[in-house]
Amino acid sequence: MVLATGRATWHVKNIAQALIYKAAQRVVLPTVEGQEGGKWIVIDSVFTMSAQESDSSCS
Repeated sequence: MVLATGRATWHVKNIAQALIYKAAQRVVLPTVEGQEGGKWIVIDSVFTMSAQESDSSCS
């Protein structure tokens, strides 16, 4: 889970866009709500980590 804040709507939108891009590289496209307004954005995605990735992230 990632929780992020921004000081302006453009900042919130750019943070969300970066997270959506990263999520799309590893999983199917996430469900996104609230992106139009930019005051709040929820990104829902399923992320599965392989055993090899899990071992390398613990190092």
